[in-house]
This record gives sequence, structure tokens and C-alpha cells, in this order.
Amino acid sequence: MKKYLIISLLLFIGIGVLQAQKKAPSKPQRVLILNLNKTYKSQSQVKYPVSEIDSITFGESAEVVESPATAEMKDLGLSVKWATFNLGATSESEPGYIVGWADNTLKCKSQNSNYYPSILPPSTIINTEYDVANLMWEDKWRMPSDKEFKELVDSCDWQWDEDKQGYQVTSKINGESIFFPVGGYRNGEAVPEGSKLNGYYWTGILSSPNSHAKAVVMKQTEGKDTAIVQPMERYLGLMIRPVYGDYVLPLSVSGELQGVPGYTNASIKVSFDGDADGTTLYGVAYELVPSGTAEFDFNKAKKVSRTGKPTQKQVEFELTGLEEGKAHRAVAYAILGTDTVKSPEMVLFTTDARYVDLGLSVKWAKWNIGAESTNEYGGYYGWGDITGEVVSPYANKYAVGNTSSSIAGNANYDIAVAKWGGRWRMPTKAEYEEMVSAAVNAAWTYDASSGVKKYIATFSNGMTLEFPYDGYMNSSCTEKSYDTHGFYWTADAATGQMPYYFHMSGPRSRSYTSAEKYMHLFIRPVYDEGQTPVTPEGPQDDTTKEASSAVDMGLYSGNLWATYNVGAKKETESGVYVAWGELQEKISEGYFQNNYAYLDENNTQYGGYSTALGLNIAGTDYDIAHVRWKGDWQMPTDADFKELRDDCTWTAETRSGVFGYKVTGPNGKSIFLPCAGYYNGSEHIGANEEGNYWCSTMYMFAREYQMGYAMNFSQANGYELTRFSRKGGLTVRPVKHKK
Repeated sequence: MKKYLIISLLLFIGIGVLQAQKKAPSKPQRVLILNLNKTYKSQSQVKYPVSEIDSITFGESAEVVESPATAEMKDLGLSVKWATFNLGATSESEPGYIVGWADNTLKCKSQNSNYYPSILPPSTIINTEYDVANLMWEDKWRMPSDKEFKELVDSCDWQWDEDKQGYQVTSKINGESIFFPVGGYRNGEAVPEGSKLNGYYWTGILSSPNSHAKAVVMKQTEGKDTAIVQPMERYLGLMIRPVYGDYVLPLSVSGELQGVPGYTNASIKVSFDGDADGTTLYGVAYELVPSGTAEFDFNKAKKVSRTGKPTQKQVEFELTGLEEGKAHRAVAYAILGTDTVKSPEMVLFTTDARYVDLGLSVKWAKWNIGAESTNEYGGYYGWGDITGEVVSPYANKYAVGNTSSSIAGNANYDIAVAKWGGRWRMPTKAEYEEMVSAAVNAAWTYDASSGVKKYIATFSNGMTLEFPYDGYMNSSCTEKSYDTHGFYWTADAATGQMPYYFHMSGPRSRSYTSAEKYMHLFIRPVYDEGQTPVTPEGPQDDTTKEASSAVDMGLYSGNLWATYNVGAKKETESGVYVAWGELQEKISEGYFQNNYAYLDENNTQYGGYSTALGLNIAGTDYDIAHVRWKGDWQMPTDADFKELRDDCTWTAETRSGVFGYKVTGPNGKSIFLPCAGYYNGSEHIGANEEGNYWCSTMYMFAREYQMGYAMNFSQANGYELTRFSRKGGLTVRPVKHKK
């Protein structure tokens, strides 16, 4: 199917006309339709003085660019197949389109790199909305990477062809060849005379600094035909030679646990294989293993990371804040532009202070369920009751539905699994027998010095195990019996679902008997390293509730806007006030720099603020909209709010006593943005007078890394993008981007 590239109107912002719309939205509005068919040097098309314009309506240009012929693919024996002619050409000798990097309009001739495609360009545009080769030729056609061009250079012979004015490129592998015409590059409207005998071709890879992208320059140097990869300004017009094939990211990562995890920490070595040049952030994401089969939630997981590209092939990261004695999973990762490369999941188990290693098949807990130390008895429990709350004289009220002869490790019936999680479970009768046989003291030591009666077993490795005894409780847990004996459930059941228990009646007297499930006994867990870890279900977080609806306002981008703010339940509520990148409201503490979560005291160049969050937090674990609402919801970028500002009608109104703005899209559908004000320190400013909403993007034109973009609107000042100190408390209105 043919695709058509419509001239983008985003670049018109530079002509200065849009500034007129900052007037208060309550005035009558006129409409100006801009239709540009040639270039972006279009001031002559403005028909009205700027002072007379209240708003601008954008319309599509009448001129469209038809998709050109698709080239044949030539197999040179390389990792990808190459097109036989340039994008926009119909033969090998034609130059085709001469375009700026990431210009999917094919028309922009501005010399401002911010239009190619934005002030914060992605590290690669391959297979994105800016890859014009993929947009026009579809299928697996796309722009080449710098590595693929370098492979072409190294694996082929390059020969100048005077008649055709270009380079014949012949594969050293299979003898097949393709032709690259020259013709120079375009700078604005002009093609520099000295460039016309050289060939200039874009790759889809950003360079450093990001005002440049990687290009291939074909020319004669000292009498030799050469082709080299070098950076060129993004606004320059170059040719494009598409390639055919899947794009494989140039980097892979893997992770490996180092040593034995501690109680709350672990070390993971991350290894990098391939080209890490485009890496902006790398590290390890980790989380507690959840119950059930939930997939690893990368965005919500904790992260330890470093910015920039790795300077070594292997980097070690220390994971902190782990939960003692629990299973965790981790993923090593590296971010290359909009892509995230991840390792396979790793599972690690932190050391648990609750167990003692006796050198047996399982590790034994030091104390009972319901206790917190060896000097407590713990609770009394019916067999198969994971709640610990069933008190009934009827055996069929316990382990309901169980038909197995053992409940060891069964999350539906094993209270050790339910209460302690991880690899904990009830011991079997055989494990009790193993433990008793391994004790080196036939007569277990009696001790009551702590006020708790207990027998102590000693083992060959010098470790001891203490078993308190204080009888058992009846089915209603109202009456205790045999308080000079100790009774402990095993996980195994005898004939007729009568479970076994471990019985101590003296220093040398230990036996195994069965009893009714409704009797309430002690339970001593064991730690089984061969058991699949389990995390008990906790309370559900109601912050994952999505907005009641996502409104399609008919915007050119296809963005869908939420009907109310994060933390709100209806459109007139303010929701939560958060600092940029933080996830929790802190009105009681105030919004000060000294309590902002992301500081780096060594970063004096940036006012003590950390740069680790990057320039755009949309969709990351610093994005409160994405973390709390999940799915495709995220904080809006500055470009998202610009579109809302420029392409919508803003009308001041009061709803249910709350002042705000009705924002109506091109299709007539609207959202309401309450003027919730903002917090500076402990002061709430502008409530019911002005709206201040965070963008996900960092403001970098002054006070770098210290401010974020925000949308501000009021009757006094109209509506405009501005910037706020990252420490300030602002509201957030989520958005969904068109896929």
C-alpha cells in the first residue's frame, strides 16, 4: 500500500506566528489556515499581521509526495541486502531525495537542527516514524546503521566511475555490485560547490554531540577512493540508500550473580558484548519475586545504574534494599535511545537470619511460626489452616479440599508458605526423623532461663536448635493441655487424613503420633533450597486504577488524554502534587531541595541535582503516571502539551466550584484541566487561579538538569509552556501515545 508523507506543520513554530496565541483565551478567535507546498521558508504566505491573530487552525497541505518506486535488493553476501538505487530515485544514477536527518516530510530546509526531528533526538531512527525508507518502502526496508555501512566499506572494492559520476561497489565475497551516485550535500537551499564530486549518505544513527548524525562520505583522498563514516549536522541534506533486513541492536548484555547474597544485598556482574557507543544508561533492575506467574515489571522494578556508555566490558553492581530470606529476580540492561536491551532473568535468594544450617537436607528455622525469637513460644495452629484463624471442632474445616498425604510446600494448606513465603515450608515426618537422628546429644538440654521452657539439641557442626514446649490447644483454642510436653505438626498425614506430629515428653523422649486436624499445635518451618520460591499475596495497590476513559480529541499525533489527574477520581480534583521524577506526594514535609529525592552533592555544575534520570522520564520508573496507572499511560512530553496548546481551543470555565480550562480538540471532544496551583516549599500557590502540570522532559536551555518543562495556564497569562524547578510540587495529567 502506498504511503503519503504530509508536510509537517511542527516546523512552522519557528516563523513566530504562534506566539500570538498566548493571548487570554476568552477573546473572540479568528482562524488562519497555513498551506505550504514548497519549503519552510514561508513567511510570505502569512496574510494577516501577527497582532490580529488570536489562534491558528492547522490544515494539511494540498501537495503530497507519492511513494517512489521500490528498488530491487542486491545480496552482496553481507548481513543485510542493499537497494540497487537511492530512496526517491528510479535508477542507480539518480540521487533521489536530498533530505535532512529524520525529516519525514522530505521538505524541510531549515538550518536549525532542532527540527530534525526535535531538540532531543533519539539515538537511532531506524524502523521509527522518522525512518523514511521504512515509511515509503515498507516491509523490512529501512535506513542502514553505521555498522552496516562500515561492513559495506570493509567487504567491498570501491571504484570511481567517471562516466556515471559515482562509485561502483563490488563485493569481495560474491562479486555482486551496486552503484552509488555522488552530487554533494545541501545546506539550506545551496549545494556547496566543493562537495559535488563527493557522495553523502545518511545512516539511521545519532552521533555525538547530538547536533550531528552519522553519515558516510565517499570521496577521493590522496588519489584513493575512500568511504568513511563521520558525523554531520542533522540539518544538512544527504542521500539515503535503503537496506533490507531485520535491524539487530549492536549490543547485548548478560548478568551473573557474584558470590552468595547477603541478608539485604547482592552483587551482579554485568557483561557487554558488542558496540556500546549509543548507550545512555545501563545497570540492573530487580524486584521481589511476586506470587503467581506475574512477568518481570521492568518499569516498576528498583534499579541501580550508571549514565553514559560503559567503559569496560564488565561492570559490577551492588543491589541493596533486598528483603531478607526472600527470592528476588534481576535483569541487566542497557538503554540505547528508545531501545532497551535486557539480559535473561536471574533469580537470587538473600540469606535468611531465621534459619540455622545443621548440614542436613533442609535448613531449620530457629523459632516457631508466630514467634520472633528463640525466646518466644509462637502460635498454635490447626493443620492445613493457612490463616491461623480457624477454630472449629470439625476436621472438615481444616485443609479443605486437600487429598494429598502431604501438604509440604502447598501454598493452599502450608501455613509456613503462607506466613513466611520464599522457600519456607512445613517439615515432613522424615525430615524430623533426620534432624533427631543427627543430634549428638541423646539427652536434649533443658533450659527455662528466659522464661520459656525449651529443649536444646546440639549437632556435629556445633550448631544448636531450640524447641520450646508448652502443650497444645483444643479445637477452640480456649484450653491448653499437657503443658510439660511439646507438640509440633509435620506436613504429612497418616491414614484417614490424620496428620502426624512430633512429640517431646522429656529430654530423651521423642516420638511421632497422629491427631485430628482441629487440634492446635506449634509449627517449626524448614527452608528448602529446592523449593520454588513463593511470595504471599499482600494488599492490592489501588493506585493502579486507570483513568475512567482516554479521550481521542482528534489530534494529529493520535494522542489520547486522560480525563483526570494522577491521584484524582474525577476531572475537577487536583490529584497528587509531586516533584519531578518522584512518586509520592509530600505536602506535609514540603517541597524543598534538601528533601528532593534525586540530588548529587558533587554535581555543583548542575546545582546539586542528579543527572541520572535522563532527559525524558516518560515510561520509566520515575514516571508517576506510568508507575501508578501502568499500561500505556505516561507523563506527557513538552511536545504533547505544545500540540494541546496549539491545536486546541482553550476556554476558561468553572465546574463544581473549581476553576479551570476546557480544552477542545479538532474533533470537538474535550478534557477539563483544573487550576490546581502548585507547591513551592510549604506554600500552595495559585490554587483555583492557575494550572501547572509537569511534562516528562527536562528543560536544558538554562540551569541545565535543574528544571523540567511544565504547562502553565491562567486568565492573567493565557496558556504557555514554561519551566519549573524539579523540587516543586506540580500535578500530572497522563497521556497515551498512538502506537
